[in-house]
Amino acid sequence: MGPGEQGGAERVLQVVPDLQVGGAGRLVVDLAIELRRRCDVRLLVLTSPCGTALESELMGAGVPISYLRKQPGYHPGAIAKVGQAIAAFRPQVIHTHRGVLRYVSPLRWRRRNIVHTLHSIAQHETDRAGKLLHFAAFRLGVAPVAICGAVAESIRRLYRVGPAATIPNGIRLDRLSRPSVGRADWRAREGLPADAFVLACVARLSFPKGIDIAVRICAGARLRSSGIHLVVAGDGEMRAELAGLAARLGVGERVRFLGERNDVADVLGASDALLIPSRVEGHPITAMEALAAGCPVVGFAVGGVDEIVEHGRTGWVVPAGDEASLIGAIVMIAGDRRRAEQAGAEGRQSASRFSIEVTADRYLQLYRELLAPDGASRAGRRAAW
Repeated sequence: MGPGEQGGAERVLQVVPDLQVGGAGRLVVDLAIELRRRCDVRLLVLTSPCGTALESELMGAGVPISYLRKQPGYHPGAIAKVGQAIAAFRPQVIHTHRGVLRYVSPLRWRRRNIVHTLHSIAQHETDRAGKLLHFAAFRLGVAPVAICGAVAESIRRLYRVGPAATIPNGIRLDRLSRPSVGRADWRAREGLPADAFVLACVARLSFPKGIDIAVRICAGARLRSSGIHLVVAGDGEMRAELAGLAARLGVGERVRFLGERNDVADVLGASDALLIPSRVEGHPITAMEALAAGCPVVGFAVGGVDEIVEHGRTGWVVPAGDEASLIGAIVMIAGDRRRAEQAGAEGRQSASRFSIEVTADRYLQLYRELLAPDGASRAGRRAAW
């Protein structure tokens, strides 16, 4: 069935700041590809192409992309360019992500069906000016969407409105179920011992993701004596700093920085557990990917992590920032491989609830509610405190 054949929201414009690799970018791309089967969806990217695999996937799926080539920082002139792109496509729904709502002209808020997804806890999603703008926008018809219960509660606390909908993130399950290389071969290729307990972090190398915490605990006596290895898949502004930290702490041989990777299924398939040491999280895609790959999760209960991971069944979550408890959980599962494997198997069985098809259906339902007669006013009433 081609775009628009099911009626309803026939033209949807997704607006994003960039297509850098990350959880929000992964969700936007998978959602656009899935929606493409149901309606006419296009992406408007405020910056320039960055040559990531996400862009290649969109092009391969036939999702049209337009780039405004905005330079870094806030540029008011980009508002007019966004307006021109909107006028050219004439979308029935505009769906914004991350920090782009300020570029969708405020004059259009009352006259457009606009959905804005908050990909993180509201207090951390944008700067002070963005928060003030969102406070007004959510009262003038923009429909906020939370990706998990923790984000929904943060919207209520900060903006004094409820979300128009809470729509959990989703993933393409088929991408995780079939690694391209076996566990032993992947470890041999990466120079990892075949019998070592390997933790994986899949994240952008930035302060909120807490990779420095992961490096420090790996350097501690309990994990060092257990011979645990850490592989970090991702890139970012802290890469050199983190590599230097590992070297200074004497764990350069047991902490591997793999860089940005397109083989996340292989990384997770060859690891014994996914580590989430984040200081701030939303509804992490990487946790869903790990469970779908049969890899248990151990980490802090930040954001919506404990809404994904069933403690003691598909992984282990400890209070946010409690490094001693995190170390204890890692040592426990490293010493009980059978328990870790059982948690991985349970996670794989539960992963169907994270399907991107379910997420796309929920967004399409919201779009069509907004497009129905009196839809925007109903969404506004539902969002009111």
